[in-house]
Amino acid sequence: MNEKCETCHYWNNEICCNADSDNATYPREADYGCRQYEPKTIREQVGDAAMYLQLAEECTELAFACIKKTRILMGVNPTPCTAEAVDQSIAEEITDIALCASELDLSVDNELMAQKRNRWRERLEECKA
Repeated sequence: MNEKCETCHYWNNEICCNADSDNATYPREADYGCRQYEPKTIREQVGDAAMYLQLAEECTELAFACIKKTRILMGVNPTPCTAEAVDQSIAEEITDIALCASELDLSVDNELMAQKRNRWRERLEECKA
């Protein structure tokens, strides 16, 4: 039977102020759960879907900054952006991506990175042959 909590006015099948805090799984999506619960992380405040959307947006912004950098390096199709401004933009977007990844508890797999680096080097060697 669903009854509302007298303190926070949320249904008992949602997280409310009466939930055992040691066993409760607090909501990560929009506005539901106990009004007395204060999210501690950005992820808890906006939810997983919004965090992955933000990550995708930051990746897209990095891609556009890299495109601008490539235009500058190639000297074709001029852009009014300076190399310094684009470098700052790239650094900012990488930082934004790292922040989103951190909030999502994502990390770099160093072993996989080493494997990918070796494979890349192998392909470069194969191209020389």
